[in-house]
Amino acid sequence: SSLYAKVDYPYALLEAMSLAVPAIVCQDTPPAELLSQGGGLVVPRQAASSLASAMITLLKNEQRLAALGEKARDTVANVCDPERIAILHHQLHHDVLGVRGGES
Repeated sequence: SSLYAKVDYPYALLEAMSLAVPAIVCQDTPPAELLSQGGGLVVPRQAASSLASAMITLLKNEQRLAALGEKARDTVANVCDPERIAILHHQLHHDVLGVRGGES
């Protein structure tokens, strides 16, 4: 298998969540880690009945659907914020290089 263009969070998922569409993802995956901050439901892998149940739950409860959608939008905004990502990368480089304090 190829790791070409691999991303932990599929762009389609991020785009949908940024439009306030809650996600339903499988447990023990990077998207499930993303949803630990909210914005959707996590179901067991290879459990079609759990997936169907999660979908029905959201479709039957418009308030929960809307609330999870808003949380999905907030989660993506926080996780994918360019300034936040730049700070995290800067910290990572400092940690890897063993740089202390304000040194560069």
